[in-house]
Amino acid sequence: GWTRVGEGVWLRDLRDTAARGVVVGFAGWTVQDAWAQAWVEALHASALGDSGIRFLYAVRGPRDAAYDARELGTAALASLLLRHADAPDIIMVAHSSGSFVAHAVLARLADISEGLGVLGRITYFDLDGGTSGLPERVVHRLRRLYFVYATDTTTGTSSANADDMREAGARLAHAGGAVEVRLGATGCRPGARWCVHDALVIERPHDPGGFDLERDYQRFAPDRPVSARYLAAPWRGTPTSVSR
Repeated sequence: GWTRVGEGVWLRDLRDTAARGVVVGFAGWTVQDAWAQAWVEALHASALGDSGIRFLYAVRGPRDAAYDARELGTAALASLLLRHADAPDIIMVAHSSGSFVAHAVLARLADISEGLGVLGRITYFDLDGGTSGLPERVVHRLRRLYFVYATDTTTGTSSANADDMREAGARLAHAGGAVEVRLGATGCRPGARWCVHDALVIERPHDPGGFDLERDYQRFAPDRPVSARYLAAPWRGTPTSVSR
């Protein structure tokens, strides 16, 4: 099960003594603890089960979109990540406003001498989130950095923050760059950018006109799989898009 290790921060040890890899999932605005846990578990089961992962961390969503309240246990999480300095891979995934929480953790690691080595093991995926609060000293320390956005190829609608992801990806192409996830069956209505935004959590969101966070983060099914295509791409080079 999950153990609380900080305010809004949870750890699950899969007890695989042969594995040392880490996954950290930062959920979006107002996503509750259990929903974030369900999302991280689905990511692991769908795309990372054979990747040597032992430790799962789930971080609930911030109470405000820009994470101004700073209410989550980012200091505790940074301290725990120092214990994984020998991990072959630390995969950090942040959706939407969760990116601001992730950036706070990364900045804290950069301020700790022991944290610099940990940063070099992190591959970070910013899923249609923000770009502020990510210091230059962090960018150049990370193993790889990807700015991920989605496109519904049926309607031609892009996710809500696609322009920001493309801009940051072009500016930081040397670090990893932008990744476009092209999905042909999201069920989103034409122009429903926030529905496509949630298609980076679940490939067929529950609200075709917007988003339903409670269901989108935990009600996965064969016809509503967790969105995880971006995770496979970087191990095979630097992609520009992944499609279904």
